[in-house]
Amino acid sequence: MARLHINTFKVDAVMAIDWDGGMAAAAAAMLQQGGSSSGSALYLLASMYNHSCEPNVNVTFPGSNSTAVFTAARPISGGEQLFISYIDADQEVGMRQEYLAFVYGFRCRCVRCKEELAEAAKHMPPQLH
Repeated sequence: MARLHINTFKVDAVMAIDWDGGMAAAAAAMLQQGGSSSGSALYLLASMYNHSCEPNVNVTFPGSNSTAVFTAARPISGGEQLFISYIDADQEVGMRQEYLAFVYGFRCRCVRCKEELAEAAKHMPPQLH
């Protein structure tokens, strides 16, 4: 069995629902069954960003129209690679590593993770290294 890994973003309001049109019955049925109006979307250029637990670009969805806004999280040098975080980067390093491995198929090797993993290794018993 294979898994396809792509960068998608959760979008809370994909489009305005035309309640007078054919969408009304489908939307009502979905909401009555405990569904929501959120989904995923694929953004062509955004899908090319790599992950870092210390990203230099923030992604926000300020409107309810599925428009993604990318802003610098810090000053970025010319030629520097742009990174976003695929996860909640506030989690501890072990949780981040496990989640990325399970969901995206890789273990993060960003500077932050390397530093935090090295620090954690200092506190491990020697037989676990």
